[in-house]
Amino acid sequence: MTRTKGASNISPTVATLIKEMAVDQKKKDRGVLAIELTELLNRQGELPPARDTIEKMISEARNHSDPLDGRWSLATLRNREFSLPPESIPTVLKVFVEHTNKFGKPFTIRQAMWVARLYILIKDPEELAKTAIQYAGAERIGALLGNPDLPSSSDDLDLYSKTTYLDDATKENILKNHGVPEQWDDKYHMRDFIRSLERGSDK
Repeated sequence: MTRTKGASNISPTVATLIKEMAVDQKKKDRGVLAIELTELLNRQGELPPARDTIEKMISEARNHSDPLDGRWSLATLRNREFSLPPESIPTVLKVFVEHTNKFGKPFTIRQAMWVARLYILIKDPEELAKTAIQYAGAERIGALLGNPDLPSSSDDLDLYSKTTYLDDATKENILKNHGVPEQWDDKYHMRDFIRSLERGSDK
């Protein structure tokens, strides 16, 4: 008999995985996806929620509609809520073209807004696209989990260390002093965790 955990005991990491994959694999039948998620979590030593709980979480994530996840274009700038600094537009356009061509996925308003926030820090378009997608994804995860204020401290330190060396001990000390919640300390890089599960599915 497969062991499962109750809905009230689902860890942030597992909840994130379920909701992220629910949205990224929106066309997949939720029952099939629930089975795949259960198998992935078991292989990684994580106790999965009950199958019906996973299916419910998949439905909730897919029914969560957010305008920020709509397709970006210059026309979206008509909406003041989605406005971008004029000086960032050339970079946002460049990333938009490269992103949609390389990844074959729509470039979202949320991603464009993160490009506009980060372009002054990251000059390489490919690296800028990857980092903006990472931050946009974390923001979307926070919205899906009902906690838009999830800390990005670990990712911020990674961004800083691209230009200035930081050893692991220093990073850990900064996170501790900054008061990052313990459950986000080691496993906050949720995308790394998701990738590890996806790699496991290829074995």
